[in-house]
Amino acid sequence: MIDNFEHLYTGQDIKFKFSDKYSSVYLKLDSSNYVYDVRFESSRESCHGVLNLISSYIVDRHIDKLINSLANEVKDLTSTHLHKFDAIDVEYSILLFRNSLRHYVGKFDVESTQALNSEQLICRCAKTDLNLFEEMFLNSKGKKNEMIMQTNVSSFCTKCSDLVDGHFKLLEEKHKFLKGEKIDFWLSRIISLVSDFKIHENDSFKVAVSKIDIPKVDLIIENASSDDLNLIKRSLTHEMDKTLPFRSELNFEVVNNH
Repeated sequence: MIDNFEHLYTGQDIKFKFSDKYSSVYLKLDSSNYVYDVRFESSRESCHGVLNLISSYIVDRHIDKLINSLANEVKDLTSTHLHKFDAIDVEYSILLFRNSLRHYVGKFDVESTQALNSEQLICRCAKTDLNLFEEMFLNSKGKKNEMIMQTNVSSFCTKCSDLVDGHFKLLEEKHKFLKGEKIDFWLSRIISLVSDFKIHENDSFKVAVSKIDIPKVDLIIENASSDDLNLIKRSLTHEMDKTLPFRSELNFEVVNNH
């Protein structure tokens, strides 16, 4: 997401700033579009080494050549560098600089610096890339503990834990899984629990589902006596908590009570 692109001044030379959610790049170009000064700020501290390397690399280079060659040349630099850079940090840093250069020359179809390439490693220790991660997610039917046991992701140095958790949630949304089952399974389970709910054999009240947006469940209680009302709410909440592997947020609408 682009937060800021700004020409800071023009004249004999040009200075501009490009920002995304995490970082800002400041570049100075001469009248021939050669870069002669680079600065950056980034909250992603793990990227500072790569960003420094790229900053040094692009000085005295022409902007058009950089746009076309930056990705391959930086990957070559980082692969032979004495310091071992994280693949995701390298990819992010390349995209940040490419987007700043592309935006400057008017190519506004910038690539998302928040996206992850499907071939990138999500866990270097377990040598698990995003393709394998998604495959294991589907094999385990979205059961996180089972998936971690199969892949060992985030089980060693744990530096990737936040990334693993975030991508796991993205896959849950993409494939509509929750707690090892499809969302439709839990919708049916909740509706069945509500429709089968009773306190006494000859209850006169009715409870129905009006809307489900897991974990929120909106319910209608109809024809309940004032004596039964609190008992219905407590009992149904207890039944949901006992049966479902997640805590539901129940909202009750009472109609025709007596």
